[in-house]
Amino acid sequence: MGLIEDHDAQFMLLAGFLIGIGLVITTVMLNSIMFEGNMAIESVTENSKYDMVNLMQITTDEIRSAYRNATEKGGTVPNTTKNFTKQVNNFSATLPKIYSMYGGGARISYENWTNKGFANFTENGMPGGKDNWTLVEGVNASSVTVFNVSINLTGSIFKIEARNSADSFVWSIEFNNSNYNVTNVTNASNYTIGTFISGSQYNLTSHPFDFNYLSSPVSIHIINGKNAFGKYKIQGLANNRNFTRERDYVLNTSVAISTTKVKANISMPVSVPW
Repeated sequence: MGLIEDHDAQFMLLAGFLIGIGLVITTVMLNSIMFEGNMAIESVTENSKYDMVNLMQITTDEIRSAYRNATEKGGTVPNTTKNFTKQVNNFSATLPKIYSMYGGGARISYENWTNKGFANFTENGMPGGKDNWTLVEGVNASSVTVFNVSINLTGSIFKIEARNSADSFVWSIEFNNSNYNVTNVTNASNYTIGTFISGSQYNLTSHPFDFNYLSSPVSIHIINGKNAFGKYKIQGLANNRNFTRERDYVLNTSVAISTTKVKANISMPVSVPW
């Protein structure tokens, strides 16, 4: 009887050991399955994110391209908006055909600039956008061939400011409800130039603005952007490369995407022409 009892105890220990090993193996397998599942979910999420970002980017590029193509030769507003609408509609009609090849769908909606005011001077061009921001850095001031602004004030003061590489203020033009004036540290001058006229265009490369005479490089900053709306254009060299910064309008646009992985509808402001 003792021998049998010893065997029973050994069998019980062996069974416990096998059960323990089984639990370890099962736990490892479950963890592996969960890890692979999470990796698959993350992969789907990443692919979906890239699909949405890609659609937003190509839509933005097409809206800007259509605006430049429609307006660069001038013409009446009805004709330019007609040409703009034609190009964007062609793009909009082609987009669903491309996505349908992959079992999905996509569409865009947009507006043109008929009866639309110019953009705000905030960073994104919207009234609630960032108030103080950097337009461009590393500018060779003497290389700037175009620096035009058209200003409409909605607040007391709006400024465009240049700073040197040490981030020290070297030049600014300030617009207020009665006049506009320039401060030029290089020339030790601070003077009122004239009476401010809402909607007028100012060429900041000409005298007495004298932007081109600044020591380079400089960065150009917008101060109190919420206090004004209008348009700007600046061209020249920055960090030894040609650049253009230009904005007339912000066109409200939305993109919708539907695939087996994701459905999304995203609204975005598109600054035109750049």
